[in-house]
Amino acid sequence: LDFHGNVLQVRQAPEPEDIQWPNLSMSPVWVWFCYVVVNIGALVVVWFMADGVATLQINGRSVMASIAISLFNIVIPPIMKVLNKFEPHETVTNQESSMLGKLVASRVFISVGVLYLVNLDRGFWNKTLTESKIRSLLSLMISDAIIPAAVRFSDVVSLAKKYLKAPMAKSQEGMNICTKGTT
Repeated sequence: LDFHGNVLQVRQAPEPEDIQWPNLSMSPVWVWFCYVVVNIGALVVVWFMADGVATLQINGRSVMASIAISLFNIVIPPIMKVLNKFEPHETVTNQESSMLGKLVASRVFISVGVLYLVNLDRGFWNKTLTESKIRSLLSLMISDAIIPAAVRFSDVVSLAKKYLKAPMAKSQEGMNICTKGTT
């Protein structure tokens, strides 16, 4: 958009319910500091998880490494959600976008990046992936696809509430709360 010889950058304003009003008054230096601290915290968490997977894979424990990857991919979302709450985003959309970026980066690094780096034959780039290493990586990827889905599908928390806590509820409202589920 041209206005008296100046180019204006115009973008659509966010919806009022999307804006996080308290975060608008924070200084840009504080916002930048919070982003840096939170992202370093996320990096440290991912580094420790990746180190655990790499150690298991290096020691020839592919099955344990695949289980560790699956478990880490289950616990990463709640950890990143907590860390992301410390970032002062202007809108809920920006906060969700930041969280998605952290989740995708951490899951890709733990699931793929670490395994690829661990399985490199130093100095033999053309023979990096042997048949046994491909089988190992395939088993890791398949278990990473199956285990988290099975854990989420079983929804142990909801089942415990429904069959253990609900019968002991003192009121109908308490019983209704126990049978709602976790989502």
